[in-house]
Amino acid sequence: MQVIIKVTTACNLNCVYCSEGDKPVQYMQKEVIKKIIDDLPGVADQSHTKDIEILWHGGEPLMMPKTWFTEAMDYALEKLSDYKVRFLLQTNATLVTPEWIEIFKKYHVEVGVSIDGYRTLHDENRRQKDGSSSYDAVIQSIHELQQAGIPVGTLMVLNTEKNIDIDCLYDCIRELHTSIKIHSVIPCGRAKNETRSGMIAENYVSILKALFVKAIQDEKVIVIDPLNELLNALLGISKVGECSFAGTCCRGLICIYTDGGVGYCGRDGVHEDFLFGHIQETSLSELYSCEKARRIRQRQSYLQQHDCKDCEDWEYCHGGCAFEAVNAFQDMYHRYPNCQERKELIHYLKTTGIALLREQLVEQKRKRRKRIKLHQQLLEEISYEK
Repeated sequence: MQVIIKVTTACNLNCVYCSEGDKPVQYMQKEVIKKIIDDLPGVADQSHTKDIEILWHGGEPLMMPKTWFTEAMDYALEKLSDYKVRFLLQTNATLVTPEWIEIFKKYHVEVGVSIDGYRTLHDENRRQKDGSSSYDAVIQSIHELQQAGIPVGTLMVLNTEKNIDIDCLYDCIRELHTSIKIHSVIPCGRAKNETRSGMIAENYVSILKALFVKAIQDEKVIVIDPLNELLNALLGISKVGECSFAGTCCRGLICIYTDGGVGYCGRDGVHEDFLFGHIQETSLSELYSCEKARRIRQRQSYLQQHDCKDCEDWEYCHGGCAFEAVNAFQDMYHRYPNCQERKELIHYLKTTGIALLREQLVEQKRKRRKRIKLHQQLLEEISYEK
């Protein structure tokens, strides 16, 4: 069970594509987080799980007081002692300090860092409030977190209507020494006025293809999602976990917004289709099983009978993201707005992608045999000299 808790709408950056838009600044009150934690066992039991993931989100969560987090996590560990609790946090990483790092270590917090590629690309989108660069602060924090032994993953949002240097982008990904998830910008929030081109999805697929070729030919293991998850699914290794592909809307996932509103998606806390009610008025388990939640869970069944009927890629896509369907068509039961581009990506991985993987595995096998042969020759020479 994953619970996204948006602890504040405040942020110290001024990202041009922010899906939150320009909401009034709010901070989650202590009584709200305590009510959430008190209600979590009921939701976990409904989902028949003993695993609870709490994802601290924002805004920028590190704008909350450190004591707020330590008290909240202490309370969660006490109240949820019969469950396996895992803490995660998504941050822009510009406010990371040694004190925060100690908190992350103490509570075993896994950290996701937002970074949008190489310096020029990142600073076009993710600047400080005064317009200055945030890149160096992010890179430094990633290194400090890694040196402290804290699990770090990175999230990249690309505005693919702009020119992107693939070589620079790949070099940046390679030098981060983390797994990375790449999304294209969604025309919502501030990005609704910043993005105009219809080429965003098409360019996104082209970029992923180019990155795949580089990663598959790299001797270093580079994990780029959704490429890695899709390839594993195509090979039958594991299912796609990314919610935009997995069809898990409102299944083992719920979001609580800063004011105590409850919905199923961390991308939007305003649209009526996303808001179930408020935790101050109704228990979390009741909200999780309310009529709106049931309607969302029925989305995949509806799509299988209508827009996505007989689609050969269904098991890798499941009709795509419900939020993006609402954002594009004002209809949750509409299929993914970038359906054709997604099909193109999946087809590429099914064909060219698997062929490239096979070639690379053969080449690795050839190199390994060559190294073994050289090693044997060296041993024979040493033995002869003796």
